[in-house]
Amino acid sequence: MASEAAPVAGPRVYSFGNCMVDERHLALTVNGRRVALEARPLELLLHFLRRPGELLTKDELLEAVWPGRVLSESVLTKTMAKLRQALGDEDQVLIRTVYGQGYRLVVPVTVDTAEPRLPEPEPLAPGSSEAGSHPDDVSPARRQLLLLGVAAAGVAVLGGGGVLLYRWMKAGAVGLPVHIAVLPFDDLSAGHIEGALASGLAADVVARFERIQQVRVAARESAFSLKATQDDAAELATVKKRLNADYVVLGSVYRNGDRVRVAARLVGTVSARVIWQDVFEQPVGQLGRIADSVASNALGSLGLAVTAGAPARTSQAYELNLLGEYTFQARTPEAIRKARDYFQHAMDLDPAYAPAYAGLAKTWLAEADYGFGVTQREAAARAQPLLDKAFTLEPDLLEALIVQGILYSNASEFDRARACLQRAVKVYPGSARAHFTLGVTFDYDTMVRPALDSYKRAQELDPLNVLVDRRLGMCLMWLGRYDEAAQHFRRTLELVPHLAGGYWGLGSLGYARGRYDESVSAYRSALGTDSRHPNLWNELAWLYMDLGMTREAQSSFDNQLQLEKTPARASMDRAYLTLLLSGPTGLGPFVANDSEPDVAAEGMLLAAIGGARVDLAAVEHCVARMQADPTDSIDSYRLFLGHCTWLHFATLYSLAGREDAAERLMSATESQLRRIVTNGNVYHTIAYFEARIAALRGQRELALQRLKAAVAAGWRRGWWIRFDPAFRTVRELPGVKVLLDQIDRDMALQRQRTERG
Repeated sequence: MASEAAPVAGPRVYSFGNCMVDERHLALTVNGRRVALEARPLELLLHFLRRPGELLTKDELLEAVWPGRVLSESVLTKTMAKLRQALGDEDQVLIRTVYGQGYRLVVPVTVDTAEPRLPEPEPLAPGSSEAGSHPDDVSPARRQLLLLGVAAAGVAVLGGGGVLLYRWMKAGAVGLPVHIAVLPFDDLSAGHIEGALASGLAADVVARFERIQQVRVAARESAFSLKATQDDAAELATVKKRLNADYVVLGSVYRNGDRVRVAARLVGTVSARVIWQDVFEQPVGQLGRIADSVASNALGSLGLAVTAGAPARTSQAYELNLLGEYTFQARTPEAIRKARDYFQHAMDLDPAYAPAYAGLAKTWLAEADYGFGVTQREAAARAQPLLDKAFTLEPDLLEALIVQGILYSNASEFDRARACLQRAVKVYPGSARAHFTLGVTFDYDTMVRPALDSYKRAQELDPLNVLVDRRLGMCLMWLGRYDEAAQHFRRTLELVPHLAGGYWGLGSLGYARGRYDESVSAYRSALGTDSRHPNLWNELAWLYMDLGMTREAQSSFDNQLQLEKTPARASMDRAYLTLLLSGPTGLGPFVANDSEPDVAAEGMLLAAIGGARVDLAAVEHCVARMQADPTDSIDSYRLFLGHCTWLHFATLYSLAGREDAAERLMSATESQLRRIVTNGNVYHTIAYFEARIAALRGQRELALQRLKAAVAAGWRRGWWIRFDPAFRTVRELPGVKVLLDQIDRDMALQRQRTERG
């Protein structure tokens, strides 16, 4: 035996008094007999064994065993009582209390690295730390014996009625589906430097559960926001309440060189009893086996079998991929690019490691989606070859299916997107992300009702995810269920105070209802939380223009311009502000040949307002490009914001005398608007677009009628009516002038409230 003072490599075996602790197996023996001990008391004991003879203060022990948490001394007292009971140390022969200060281990300790043969633990008595009367506390073997006894008694006493008991026994005592949460694993490394590894391993266990039809596993986004200890009934009750989980997987990760040890346990949330626990150790290159083992053993303890899925991840790239996923969660520009480096390194290390390709593709789409300097086309061009490779290596890889669905959705190829995501939902029925992303494909395609169903399914699995709540709010807003939408947006702020997305949702809702003062206040709060989103600045600038707050609009456009990598859109929107400030004479010529069609359409329309002749060849060129590119189809969100590129081109055709070409674009737009309405959407801008179409067709009274409907629904862009060539024959109607005066009065009142607020 070596003394404690001598350094010993690897997990240790401590001997003290009549006791021994095997650090590798986290096992305690007393008088040669195995004694069950819960995780926190065992961790407390290990802290004493590593510093024998030292006075350890209560504060020091609380921080060592419950790092980063504020707890009362009663927690430590309770844990010490459990430890003394397990050691048989009620007389303080081993660990002495130093009253008012702390505790000291007073017996000599020796340490070795040998692995003795450990005796099997004695059967646990009812009421002990790992058994109880609650169904979730009984081991599968014991449950089977109990059920056999009950069934036999039922047959004897009830005769044929015993068949019912037998069927119940065959079904098992665990109700289906089984509701489980996997909480973030504790990082036991010195300095807590392995947080990414601990988080990634727990997330991989979640991924294993997501494939099991009989399991409802809380998504990592919700589960990882909570924390619980096996012996804290209040914390487990919170997990039960907030995640609807009957069981929770808890674990800890310790890394020693190139080996990783994970101690995991399954605990019932109702009784706080351990149902199963074990320790797994693997070299870094075999880490994926640990997640498989934890998932299969935890489900096995409940009488469920893990269906065959993807092979265990045994590549050296596994850890790098975990680091990439962990880093990506922040979704800042810096985090996305750092995650990209991890995924690329994983690919370089193992070119056959499929998840790294999907992860790298995801970073490009994220950079475009968050407006961080890459266009959707650029992102798709970079991501698609990576996804093709991922599918070649692993056809049913969840991450690849989800990212591919997003890529197709961004290109308005919604049927192809849904095919990918419906495959993901089939293979991974417990994946909240698969259900959520499927909902997005319905949502972007204006199919709001199936989108709502998918979002609700995602929320069942991921109840604390603010992104799900925000999309639910947007969906309800599209349906005109404004009060319900507001509840979801506010809930996002309850879950994550000062969340930009929550304020953004409330800003969109205020805009949809015609309450622009409320909308501006929400947008300001969103940007006060995160000012790096150019889309937020753009939408706020348009609100300021509608309110007549031109100086504030100018400042918002300036901020947008600083953030945009391709500033054509921001520069074009500033031209609208020039129109508002200086009238048509302030507009200069616009060259459209090298611009994106949507930007070119607005540029040519503004140039026409300024007196320029319509360049029909340029119009034909842009329309042909739009019709050939699915990404340039009518964008439902742009419609909601009050912009329709096809109607701009229809107006230009009309100005050039090409009524036949204008009619084709108007008919196509009408079909899209009818589809949006048929799908249940109530955008407040739809009636405005209908008025614009009627005006271009010369149906002046119908145009006025639809303008009134638009204003009643919340549309307030009256200043544009005064300039839009589509309304050139309608503006002279007395009813239009009355309507514009009504808008002006309302905007003046809202402007006053905005300036005061």
